[in-house]
Amino acid sequence: MYQTNNEVNVEELRKQIQKIPSHNLRKKTAKELYQVGDIIECTITGIDQMVGAFVNTVDGASGLIHLQNIIENEHVNPIDYFEHHQKVQGKIAGFDKKGNAKITVYHLNLDNKEEEIIHEPSRKGHIMNFPHSIPEKSLQTLQEENEALLQRIKELEEKQENVKQKEVDTLKKVIQSVVPSLSPQAEELMEQLIGEHGISHFSMGVSRATMVFDPSLELMKMIQQNIERGYL
Repeated sequence: MYQTNNEVNVEELRKQIQKIPSHNLRKKTAKELYQVGDIIECTITGIDQMVGAFVNTVDGASGLIHLQNIIENEHVNPIDYFEHHQKVQGKIAGFDKKGNAKITVYHLNLDNKEEEIIHEPSRKGHIMNFPHSIPEKSLQTLQEENEALLQRIKELEEKQENVKQKEVDTLKKVIQSVVPSLSPQAEELMEQLIGEHGISHFSMGVSRATMVFDPSLELMKMIQQNIERGYL
């Protein structure tokens, strides 16, 4: 039987249709693709600090790394551990009602990004690992710098104390220009006033007091008080 140009070869048409990729085929769920315990490569597609990190597996299935499944026995903020489009090696812990994967990353022992030592991240993909300790040479350098800083602080404190003592000695000379000497009680009160109000305030007080203070008059007033009180 001859076939005209208007006739259709059904069998050939079926073969052509089978070769056309279907975009309406149902995507397989993680439950259909994996088993509990499988370790699979995932890509972070979204982060919700109240829920966790949403992922797509290498086979296109959906899953979730719940915030309880990042660090064992801890509730953490996923933003501190993941970034969008980051690759991670997740472990299948189970599936939800829709067949999406429940994934854990306990085995990766992730570090909080805020606490990590900044350096060039790994380009191998998956989780970026950072050193947990500072090299011994760096620790020694930090210790030496710390000791040098403490020594500098000590020197500055000693210098300030020497300057303060010189100022105190100068004030004593000013006071002794009015009274012949300072009694132990007077020196103790002087130190107390300097400690409570500062040497600059005490210096202004000395300056004003010595301008109007008349020791002979004060002595006469005390003698008068003693006579009136019958202390003679």
